[in-house]
Amino acid sequence: MIHRRAGFTLIELLIVVVIMGAISLIAFPRIKSTFQTSALRGARTRLVMVYTAARAAAVQTNRPVRMHFSGNDVWVTATPRLTVGGSGTADTIGPVQSMYSVFGVTVASTVDSLLLDPRGLGLNGATIVVTNAQGADTISITGFGRVVR
Repeated sequence: MIHRRAGFTLIELLIVVVIMGAISLIAFPRIKSTFQTSALRGARTRLVMVYTAARAAAVQTNRPVRMHFSGNDVWVTATPRLTVGGSGTADTIGPVQSMYSVFGVTVASTVDSLLLDPRGLGLNGATIVVTNAQGADTISITGFGRVVR
């Protein structure tokens, strides 16, 4: 009587593991590139959202607002200060956004801050460049506050 064993031999399993490893090595650079492209787009979208929030804050509170750039950090302030206590003369609207820690990108701007009047109109323009290992993406904000990607 012949007994058949169910299952795979060790050699068959090793061959499958080697083939899967080779496929992974081929696909890894493409997957990495896709993640970096996605991070670049995400950072660009986040910067536009922060600018939109700054415009909304200017209109809602009827105060001048600034979107600040310092290194890879971006934040929004409004003057004069409405909250009691604390230090300084401006209220910070929302958290400081660290583009490098969230998206792994660097941010460069032609100005250190974008100004918005209480009506939400831009008072100066800027070009913002977002860069990572995959490439660069540019956001242009006109003097009137129009965002051009």
